[in-house]
Amino acid sequence: GGERISTRRLVVTTGLRDELPDVPGLRDRWARDVLHCPYCHGHEVRDRRLGVLGGTPDAVRYAQIVRQWTQDLVYFTPPGRLTAAERTQLLARAIGLVEGSVDQLVIDDADELRGVQMRDGCVIPRDALFVPPRFVPHNSLLAGLGAEVDTDGWVTVDATGHTTVA
Repeated sequence: GGERISTRRLVVTTGLRDELPDVPGLRDRWARDVLHCPYCHGHEVRDRRLGVLGGTPDAVRYAQIVRQWTQDLVYFTPPGRLTAAERTQLLARAIGLVEGSVDQLVIDDADELRGVQMRDGCVIPRDALFVPPRFVPHNSLLAGLGAEVDTDGWVTVDATGHTTVA
């Protein structure tokens, strides 16, 4: 209506979206048996056959967190991505390791995840899969107003939470 409103502070929350790896079936299973947060969803799938889709920064640390919920955890990673130290960390926690390209998820007739199929056709039985998503900020509102963003697209703020636009 054109009315002017004054305030000392304004909190702008724009949210984000989860960017998932391009694996057939992954998005369809999101928040069902493909999960992102071991703290939020770990208890729901505890003591089951779990997997972690690796290959991203900090994914090994993420797998170590998921490991707290099960004795049967498999870490899936593209070949050549693990450092010697990461490999040692996974093995020390008794986390299974599958190196190769994930082809698709295997879903049974009851519409439940039953496994992860690799490019070579091998199916690794899993009941749930954790995927650390890449968080992509919805920054168009603030960037459109001239706020600076970092190299990952996040609006930058100073120590007090102020953006570069008053």
